[in-house]
Amino acid sequence: MQKRRTVHKFGWVVLLWLNTAIIVAVVVLFKPALQPRVVIQRSDSTVLGEIIHISFNQPVDRTAVLASLRIEPEFSFQTMWDDESRRLDLLPAGGLLSEASYRITIGEVRPLWVPPLVAQASAIVHLGSTRAEVGIGSLPSIFVDTKPGGLPSSEDAYVLHGERVDASQPRYTEGTYIDIDLTREILTVFTDGQVRNMFEVSAQGPPYHPTPSGEFAIQSKSPNHFSSLSHVWMPWSLHFHGDYFIHEVPYYPNGTLVTTRYSGGCIRLDEGVAEEVYNIAERGMKLVIHRS
Repeated sequence: MQKRRTVHKFGWVVLLWLNTAIIVAVVVLFKPALQPRVVIQRSDSTVLGEIIHISFNQPVDRTAVLASLRIEPEFSFQTMWDDESRRLDLLPAGGLLSEASYRITIGEVRPLWVPPLVAQASAIVHLGSTRAEVGIGSLPSIFVDTKPGGLPSSEDAYVLHGERVDASQPRYTEGTYIDIDLTREILTVFTDGQVRNMFEVSAQGPPYHPTPSGEFAIQSKSPNHFSSLSHVWMPWSLHFHGDYFIHEVPYYPNGTLVTTRYSGGCIRLDEGVAEEVYNIAERGMKLVIHRS
């Protein structure tokens, strides 16, 4: 009987040892996959402008990430997380400074399910860069360069942007067309040489990535176009050139509105205004974009 107890006890010891060995082997083999890694990159979108993407290889604590985020020189930004807490997008609220470099540093990034692991990342960001992948103990840099590459108050004047605005001189005296003055940020609809209506433009491209000027035509219309590049919805979209649109303030699939001052070159209109312009516009209608 004593011998059986000894054998039984020895069997449990061996089993416990085997389980421990298996766990250690799994941790050793899969440790690189368990370690949180960070990818910092930037992209440009005609809809959103500059976007700084911070991606993680596993879900992370959003509060901890934002608390550890450092940007030099500082700029205000809008944040957007994906549903799985694996990617954070930073949208500069007022655009980036021309000829400037920005250092973005993230420290103490903890995955939600393995608190002891910590990742740190640092990047110098300029326009035109690709990406840098960094992990624990690795602090390389990437470079993203910011170099440049209403209501009517009378028959002839409107109150827009809080000021009395005179109507522009029409370029065409027959038919209906849309005129956009980027300097004054005013959209005017002319019909047979007369002002049909004037509206405020809420956003355009920044100085180093301006909205294109010239004479265009409305190529297509969509009541709610989804941008596969920016991953946002663009209500009342009028496509006029390349990746450029006239549209209402875009929003993410979860309903969050984009609140940045600049677009990436698209013409952004406020709610209600965009729908009215959309209903006036027709495919092939002339569009003139200029600076006064």
